[in-house]
Amino acid sequence: MDAWPQIVFEMADGEHTVDQFEEHLAADYENGPPPDLHKQIQSTVRDLVDEGLIRLHAMPSALAPEFAKPQEPEAGEP
Repeated sequence: MDAWPQIVFEMADGEHTVDQFEEHLAADYENGPPPDLHKQIQSTVRDLVDEGLIRLHAMPSALAPEFAKPQEPEAGEP
């Protein structure tokens, strides 16, 4: 998974909005976020939704237990 989709996927915790995620990322830029940050995040979120990797909800939604914690790779997997 590329860097941007991975960041979005890992931060999709069911408790935060896309706007909150964007604010969190924007705060990491010392001289202010790049002008296309909003567009990049919206595009990445839309792509992950289209691929069925994340879902958007109107209200916070707890993740299923198997998704709420990091998964260990199966034996023999990298």
